[in-house]
Formats: sequence, C-alpha cells, structure tokens
Amino acid sequence: MRTIIVNWQNADRHHRYWMDHHRLRHEIFVDRLGWDVGSFNGMEFDEFDTPAAQYVLCIDDHDRVVGVSRLMSTEQSYMIERHWPEWIEGKLPHSSRIWEATRFGVSNKISSEERSEAIHALTDRVFEFGQENAIDEFLLVMPVFIYKRILIPKGYDLEIISPVRRIDGLSTAIARVRIPQPAEAVNGFGPGFVFDNLVNAVPAWQIGASPA
Repeated sequence: MRTIIVNWQNADRHHRYWMDHHRLRHEIFVDRLGWDVGSFNGMEFDEFDTPAAQYVLCIDDHDRVVGVSRLMSTEQSYMIERHWPEWIEGKLPHSSRIWEATRFGVSNKISSEERSEAIHALTDRVFEFGQENAIDEFLLVMPVFIYKRILIPKGYDLEIISPVRRIDGLSTAIARVRIPQPAEAVNGFGPGFVFDNLVNAVPAWQIGASPA
C-alpha cells in the first residue's frame, strides 16, 4: 500500500482518488455510522472540506482508496472550534503549529490484514506530515477506549483535554497528541509504533470517529 497527500492545489492530478475518497467517506460515515452529514451522489462532504484542508489517502495494491484522514490547521475554522468549543477550557488554539485530524477511516471491504496495513500507513503518514510541517500537536476527537487501550499504551504522547461526552453511544473526548520533531524522536514514538492490534480492538472504520 501507499499513501498520497491530496489538496485543492493538486486535486487535478489526483482527480479519481479525490472523488473516490469522498465515496469512501460516504461508505464509512453515512452508510455505516449513520451520521447526518452532507452528501451528494454517494459522496460525503462537510463545511471543512476547504482549500485549507490536507487529505492523507491510502491506496491499496489494486489502486483503490481504502483509507482517509483529513488534516486542518487551527489557523482556519475547524471542527472542534465550530461544534464543541465548550469541551475545552480556556482559549481555543489558533496556530499553524496545532492541527486538527478528522474523518479518519478505513474501508471494511478489504481483509483484516489489509485494514491493519492501511491503518499503519495512514498513521505513519499523518505523523510524518506533522514532522515535515513543523506541527507541534494534533487535536483528535475519538472514543476514550481507543486512547486508553491503544494510543497511550503504544507510546503516543497523548493528553485528554476535555470532559467525556456521549457521541453515537460511545464515550468520547478531545485529546492532544504531541508530535516530536525528528531530533526529539525516541524508540517507541514514531511512525509504525501504533495500532499493532487495532483490528482486533475496534472496527477500523470507527477509529477516529469525529461526528458533526
């Protein structure tokens, strides 16, 4: 599998993948999770699909988009700020060094081994994107058990920074994940160190659920 970064500047070169990623999001977030979000002709979208967004797409060996994560600088209007500002005490971040990661999902139309590989590829690439762009931390909205059972034990420098709330029947909270720059990276905190047992812990398409 491979990953690519797609944005509005290079979407002309990746037009099919761009369209397929919106179809994958519909499969994950509308068909499966049942979110009441925007869709058109089998493609999911929302108000944060703007020229400021960066998309990490995972492409399998059959040239299909099988995974996605959307990244957005908090310099722009972002999901937590728009929908759940009361979840965070104090001033909300607005910085080129703090980004939000949403719409993380992997297709369930591939094998469990392929889903695991796709999750590895996505998380590795998000991590690398953070290092390449001098990002200090990502903000996440995920079910709490994913933080406790998977991300923290696997080495993420993660802090839950909001109260726990119920979203779609799951105890959910906002967390920040620190991204060390290359000189700071140590064993156990870097690309490839997370999600070894993820497929057995939770359906891959549900990881990183960020309903709005």
